Amino acid sequence: MTRGDSRERGFTLMEVMLAVFIFSFISLTVYGVLTRAIEARQVGEERAELYAQGREVLLKIASDIEGALLPESGDRIFFEGEASRVAFIAMNRGGYGLNRVRPGLVLIEYILDNPGPQGFTPLIRVEQDFQHMLDEADGIERDVEESDFDLDESNDVQAPVIQEQVFLQCPPGAELSNLPGACARVGGLQFRFYDDAVGEWSDFWDSFEAESMSAERIPDAVEIVLVMLDEDGGEHEFYTVVDLPLSRASTKTPGVEGTAQDEEEEDEP
Repeated sequence: MTRGDSRERGFTLMEVMLAVFIFSFISLTVYGVLTRAIEARQVGEERAELYAQGREVLLKIASDIEGALLPESGDRIFFEGEASRVAFIAMNRGGYGLNRVRPGLVLIEYILDNPGPQGFTPLIRVEQDFQHMLDEADGIERDVEESDFDLDESNDVQAPVIQEQVFLQCPPGAELSNLPGACARVGGLQFRFYDDAVGEWSDFWDSFEAESMSAERIPDAVEIVLVMLDEDGGEHEFYTVVDLPLSRASTKTPGVEGTAQDEEEEDEP
């Protein structure tokens, strides 16, 4: 064995360059796969949150509309609706916290505001103490009662007569970020109103309009189309139809003039 054969053989420059190239290729491939997986997960989470918020907002609107009262059930109770706005009277049975309107009749209104700086259209829910509105319209000063206050161990705070909730991006402040639908990006809202008497859908309803079919009535059903926007501005549509059972409360069965009890009362001297 010669002295030269005892030395270890090293790598050539070509072999080193090839090894570096293979390592770089594998690293870029793994990085690309991981990046796409992370992005897909983020998009999936954002879509899941968007659809959860969309369903929550839609169910909130539907639940409110379902409780709309008949115009004949009280003083100046009404139902108004158009393409992107609806206002009606419902019963508020009370709640918890310092920002709730006191129990009783309330005016609930859903309206679309002007687009904000980021192009999103705020959807606003307004809830007002209806009796307070009537008292103000009639110039009546109502005495403050114990029921007008939210009782707390530390202080007594008078319940507000109006409450607004914005269905858009998360507003500043951690105490507001947990409101249902407060972080939902709303792109549009569309209402249509069904009149069973004529069997047609309409873009307009006004129970105050004396000469219309909707006078002193509420619609038999309301169609709601809510458009939500994702992070990229893509539109996602949510749709439902709400049946208003109270709309049939004052409707007599066709062909029936009266009940047996009514006939007995008429026969009595």
